[in-house]
Amino acid sequence: SMSGLPFWGMDQGGFCVENRYMKAQGEYEKTGIENEDLREWRELQTRWSQFGAFIPLFRVHGQWPLREIWNIAPEENSDLMMMEMGWYGNYAGTNWLGIGEFAEHFDAPLADATISKVNIYFGKTTAATTDADIEVKIVAAGDDGMPGEVLGSTSLKASELAYDPTTVNATEFVFSTPVEVKAGTEFFAMVGPFPNNNGDDIAILLCRRGEGEKCTAYHFVYDEDANYNYLETGTWYQNTDDPLSMAIAPLLKYSEPTAISSVVGDKQEVSRTYYNVAGVASSNPFDGINIVVMRYSDGSQVATKIIR
Repeated sequence: SMSGLPFWGMDQGGFCVENRYMKAQGEYEKTGIENEDLREWRELQTRWSQFGAFIPLFRVHGQWPLREIWNIAPEENSDLMMMEMGWYGNYAGTNWLGIGEFAEHFDAPLADATISKVNIYFGKTTAATTDADIEVKIVAAGDDGMPGEVLGSTSLKASELAYDPTTVNATEFVFSTPVEVKAGTEFFAMVGPFPNNNGDDIAILLCRRGEGEKCTAYHFVYDEDANYNYLETGTWYQNTDDPLSMAIAPLLKYSEPTAISSVVGDKQEVSRTYYNVAGVASSNPFDGINIVVMRYSDGSQVATKIIR
């Protein structure tokens, strides 16, 4: 495209890949077990698709292992749970362990972006201290890889947290001014502290993984004085002893739009599905980059890329 040829792309995923990836996909199809090779493949294909979203022609090519963006995201939604710690409360929520704030780590965006809101999915929201402020911040990663400079913040009252036992609902923490995140900047979505008076019982849903697996959750532990009173100082830790990710989703919008293509025909459209760059499907468009798959009455389908 730099030479003036706009019709340029690549085989995202590569036409031929290592046998271990193909074997891992086959094992998953038979047993439902996602081994290390398949996790590596999904991460590679996700990165490849993210890059492909910024070039003129988005084209996924190859057959096995699965390369389509809607086949990449691991099926972890059904595994969402709370981590209850008995008398000590909840991880990622109300607790009596001196853990003040929790932070979910996110990789650096590939282009300058803004974050207008953060969706957090709670598993319980019982609040005796209904007027307590639950604060959410976007924080840049420091040189040590831990949460550092605060880029923006917002808050809701504990009484405003959303919860429905029959489904998974998001609580939207909206910023009055969109938070800017520069390309190449790793960041955290930080939440807390939570009220921990008698009757308070709040917990964020999370996905727990096995030993040595991916962990994106961090927590801040307050220092104590000689009488075991908590101080304002403390230390951030990554929760590597129990690898997990919290159900926290910042909504990014890229500052510089890429080309938008569309397909118009005389066939009747019967369904439309939106996928973000992580392969998550929705009937509604995501903020940022979307891969739109339109299915028609004759059985054909067309995929296109949009930015919103």
